[in-house]
Amino acid sequence: MVQGFVRLGTAAKQTVVLGRHPLASGVNVISTVGVALAYFFAARLSLALLEPVDGVAIFWPAAGVASGILIALGSAARWPVVVGLVAATIAANLLGDRNIWGSLFFAAANAGEAVIVAGLIHRFCGSPFELNELRRVLALFAATVAGTSLSGILGTVGFVLFHGSTASPLVIWLHWFSSDALGTIVVAPLAIGLASLTRNLPPRREIAEGVLALAVVSLVCALLVFLSALDRISPSFSVHRGCHVHHCDHDCLDDNLRNRDFRGFAAVDRRACAGGPSYHPGDLTRRPGSCGPV
Repeated sequence: MVQGFVRLGTAAKQTVVLGRHPLASGVNVISTVGVALAYFFAARLSLALLEPVDGVAIFWPAAGVASGILIALGSAARWPVVVGLVAATIAANLLGDRNIWGSLFFAAANAGEAVIVAGLIHRFCGSPFELNELRRVLALFAATVAGTSLSGILGTVGFVLFHGSTASPLVIWLHWFSSDALGTIVVAPLAIGLASLTRNLPPRREIAEGVLALAVVSLVCALLVFLSALDRISPSFSVHRGCHVHHCDHDCLDDNLRNRDFRGFAAVDRRACAGGPSYHPGDLTRRPGSCGPV
């Protein structure tokens, strides 16, 4: 009896709080639109890469977008996420090669998958959820496997009935499972981490150090890519075709000089191995894997 009055009082307090915040419905609308846009663009990107056998997307990051947001925001964001997900799935599929009935099946499968994954996480790990323990990481993997396995059944039915796929149902289900599971494992931790960051904002000094470290790593990666590209396009970074890379010697060059006709070039300087001005890579030929003549 006492517990009943306590629950009634709690419900009354929640009603009063909602009444004091008339913008709550507006926030839900904004959340729905935001989820729909993020899911739509992720889905359109995925639909550009389809399996030639059955038409299933090779990689579906949109699954991670929906599951990650729902896990991060909790059950309060369930309906905005579901409505935005369904609308985005139908729009993205209709702009592709899918019909309305197949799009409805895929929308139901995607929405059910996100709800199952988030529901299992909240049921066994609680909310808010953070990936700060091995147990929680394994829980995310297990929930992803369960959700994508079940959604793959409904998605397979949609492909068989309305998409005219010639592949076997098992192959379709396997492709759906791997695509959605990979998308969830890759993208969902990002949404979960961002939500955790907003709840526990680190000091400004740590943020500055992280940004500086990221900038340094990005600069090093860009430099490595630039040097790799320069090595491919610049003759000064290449070696003689008849010599092994980084082991070009004068004997190897002399062998080619004695055994080849250089189409009008009178001499080749020994600086050819270093990419000198008298060396022309197109003038020398070799047998693959050796310095001698063909």
